Amino acid sequence: MRVSKVIGFGALNVDNIFKVNNLSLAENPAHPVDVQAGGNAANTITALAKLGVGCGFVGVVASDAYGKLIISEFKRRNIDISRIIFRKSADSLISSGLVETYVDKRGRRMLFVKPGVNGTLSINEINSDYFNKASVVHFTSFVDDQQFHIQKMLIKKIPDKVTVSFAPGSLYAERGLKALEPFIERTDILFLARRETYYLTGMSFKKAVEKLLTMGPRIVIVTFGDKGSFIATKGEQFIVKARKVKVVDTTGAGDAYAAGFLYGIVNNFPIKRCAEIASALASFSVQKLGARAGLPNRKELSAVVSLAK
Repeated sequence: MRVSKVIGFGALNVDNIFKVNNLSLAENPAHPVDVQAGGNAANTITALAKLGVGCGFVGVVASDAYGKLIISEFKRRNIDISRIIFRKSADSLISSGLVETYVDKRGRRMLFVKPGVNGTLSINEINSDYFNKASVVHFTSFVDDQQFHIQKMLIKKIPDKVTVSFAPGSLYAERGLKALEPFIERTDILFLARRETYYLTGMSFKKAVEKLLTMGPRIVIVTFGDKGSFIATKGEQFIVKARKVKVVDTTGAGDAYAAGFLYGIVNNFPIKRCAEIASALASFSVQKLGARAGLPNRKELSAVVSLAK
């Protein structure tokens, strides 16, 4: 069995990207500009693979044009697709996951999700042993309840020697702390945007971080967009500033941040350096439309932050 350092587990989507003048609900022309493979964990895994980290993925696609795009992008980055399920799409109702992404002139975004075959993944199709030889398993959200419960069961089975990272996003954070407790208890590295800390706990972000650190995670990271990020462990807390760049689109910025942080983790870098790499990688992401167009290779990233051991 092929061994991957980092394995992603989450929804696999294609992003249809549109530019709009603003994000108001009033009549507003939308101009299609690109189609890209996406999905939160998939974006993180793609970013890591582009930096040379061996990666794999667990998920499901249809055998339609979107599914083929998702798989071709993974193959291009030499990502292990042996645990991705393929659904035959002879029925027009069976399609790969699709996200319509609307981006305004300030780089802000609005998303509409059609989960497609992501909602069909069953626990019998997943071999949990695949996770056991990884250094890191990175969990992100699905839309449907069934996959939420599958992840909740599987995360408990991952041995302690494997680092579990979890980026719940708004979809899972809005379920609340009680629903996510089984995830958080087994999570080592927790990634949250500031608004998600409130959705999850109903507390200010600092009180939320204090609470979360008592529940299992050894590192809790809260991102603030262009204001930087707050990183906390039981022994230290610090802020890393965001790099000043021209923001074109914030789609996937959090996914890129997670990739940078996990790159540091698999290379055994100090936590502060992990966060600096994360911030640098996210700054590349926001300078292009879509989650992946701006992702750097190792040489490009090392030009702005040290990757040397």
